[in-house]
Amino acid sequence: MRSSPRARARSRRLPLRVRLGLSFGAAGFVFSLLFAVSVFAIAERYEHILIAEVLRAEADQFRERLGVEPATTLPSGPHLRGYRLAGDGDALPAALRTLPDGVHEIGDDDGVHAAAFEIDGERFVFVIDTGEIDALERFLWRILAVIVVIGAGLSAALGAWMAATGLRPLQRLVEAVDALLPQPAVTRLAEREADDELGRLAAAIDRYQRRLLDADQQQRRFFAEASHALRTPIAVVRGALELLHDDEVPASQRRPLARIDRAVDELAALLQSLLLVARGAPAAAENVDLPALIGEAVDAHRSYAASRGVRLELDVADAGGEGGAVLVDRAWAAALLACLVRAAIDAAGNGELRIRWHAGGVEIEAGDGDASGAAAGGDRGLALQLAARLAAGLGWRLNGGPPFRLDRLRVDHVGVEPRPTAPAG
Repeated sequence: MRSSPRARARSRRLPLRVRLGLSFGAAGFVFSLLFAVSVFAIAERYEHILIAEVLRAEADQFRERLGVEPATTLPSGPHLRGYRLAGDGDALPAALRTLPDGVHEIGDDDGVHAAAFEIDGERFVFVIDTGEIDALERFLWRILAVIVVIGAGLSAALGAWMAATGLRPLQRLVEAVDALLPQPAVTRLAEREADDELGRLAAAIDRYQRRLLDADQQQRRFFAEASHALRTPIAVVRGALELLHDDEVPASQRRPLARIDRAVDELAALLQSLLLVARGAPAAAENVDLPALIGEAVDAHRSYAASRGVRLELDVADAGGEGGAVLVDRAWAAALLACLVRAAIDAAGNGELRIRWHAGGVEIEAGDGDASGAAAGGDRGLALQLAARLAAGLGWRLNGGPPFRLDRLRVDHVGVEPRPTAPAG
């Protein structure tokens, strides 16, 4: 079976925690990058301001010294040099000769800034080498790159931790929903949550549970009315059959009447099982003598078994005392046993069925008949399907299917409390 494109897209989608972690990591990368660019731009701007102020201060100081002592020499250190265009024009690089007044960064020479001034009608150029400052800027840029990487990584880790912490209440809500019973019931999940998005989600689940409960109650009322309406025509047919049996019936009509009797009984049994399953869980449990209930189911089907050439052997000899009593809904247990016996008779052919009771459950085993196949459709399949649903509703376990092996059926009443023994005296 091919999955839809939407289902395939969901399967390829990353988990929510991973997506939150990646989102935080992307946000951390962007903010770290903005921080790095801002720091670098501020450092660059600060460098220009600082160099411009140094060059202007040097020019002003030289102007003052020149006014006092005309023979003052220009600075000629390793980082700062001064040039007089009139006397040092040949030594001055060509790019610096036509500089306008002000501070400039020389593009051809990395780390070189120059300032051109006019003092008393003469032009002077001061050149400062900022190579060490530029090396420091490159080191700062590497540090900022490391900060960007670390910031993105820490943001992703923080996002993953916050996602795990933030999703923990949602996980508790998921566990609470998973723990709900299969039957609709009133829940109060919202009372345990804060008045936030999670609380509104829990309140939505509570409202949904109430709607399910209302729908279930309406369905139960419908099936109660349907049960009464459907049993009425069956009762009418049974009454008419009893009147026919009371009259003198020709021998040629007795066999068809017996078949009608059995068909009505089967219809009533299937209808009872179907309505019980449709209603949902068993209404109430009571102490039931299970071996006696098995005997009733066998006795009710002896006539039908004889018509099919099947012998019923009942073995409940070890059910003495109160050991066979279990706490169960009587109607459900009776319907379950009736469905099992009926399906086994239909599958047995001309043979023998041995019905055994033991402390853990009931076994129906075929003797010399051909009942090794699986139930397939028809009334036989419906009876077994109903039996499986009835067993599930009771908390019992029907072994062997589906598909069911009809040569040996076994139902275990697991998890059922036995009737307490009355105190002596």
